[in-house]
Amino acid sequence: MPVELPSYPVYTCHVELTTSAGTRALGGFWQVNGLPPLPSADSAYLLGDPVNHPRKITGVYKVTDIVLKRGVVDSAGLSSWIDGVRNGSMPAAACTVLITLRDATSRPTQRWKLHSATPKHWAGPALSAKGGGDVAMEELTLAHDGLEIAPLT
Repeated sequence: MPVELPSYPVYTCHVELTTSAGTRALGGFWQVNGLPPLPSADSAYLLGDPVNHPRKITGVYKVTDIVLKRGVVDSAGLSSWIDGVRNGSMPAAACTVLITLRDATSRPTQRWKLHSATPKHWAGPALSAKGGGDVAMEELTLAHDGLEIAPLT
């Protein structure tokens, strides 16, 4: 009889930012897009190659932006990071972002580490007086120089 392994449902991803000033929580996000880029064989032209056609280079991967979505919350860590990068008081290249997937009991199940992450785009909620109980949503896009699957500690 085959053994069935439980798959992790999508719950909350906890996001932390580490800079030279220390680590702080950016909060929980309910949707993360762009994880993880997988190594692939990409085509590249090699200079000085006597054969004039592209070669497949394995292990090269494309770095995609990471998009985080959640309901708007009072997050001083996120707003101060965005403001610090925007006004130049915080060097963007020094930031490491940890994204931790948590299960239904809030136990960490998987962790990704973004290297040299910086906020690329932030979109606030569409505000409307029509009512209806809609949740105000925000979206944060992060650019980064690389991603790795990090051990749970």
